[in-house]
Amino acid sequence: MISNPCRWYINGDEREAFIYEGGSTLYHFSPYENKLSKYRDCNIVFFADNEKHALDVLRRLFQFRIDVSKKYRENVKDQSVWDELTIKDLCSYNNDRAIKYLDAVVKGKVKVEKAPTNQIYSVGWATNDTILS
Repeated sequence: MISNPCRWYINGDEREAFIYEGGSTLYHFSPYENKLSKYRDCNIVFFADNEKHALDVLRRLFQFRIDVSKKYRENVKDQSVWDELTIKDLCSYNNDRAIKYLDAVVKGKVKVEKAPTNQIYSVGWATNDTILS
């Protein structure tokens, strides 16, 4: 079963998931096509009611990722197996991408497009932390 791949650790054991209200149309977000990345990474398809709703979902998703990253850093920094540098390294790349994408959404520099409905989509491993992880 396809499950929510927007689920990230908030400590060594627990995760929080980004769940949203969905919509009637499938939309696509591509950092590459929005000139936010040199690579075809982090392509996201999701349901929303319209383009405005889709952009709002992305804004909330990226903000959620940033907030979860902060919780993770706070929760694991006191564990003796982690040092502050390791925690920073683990979180910074993914957090930096989320911050960059959020900034672009907020500034109106991101476009989403309706995903074609006459195609079959391959779904990668969607039961782990695959988006912005």
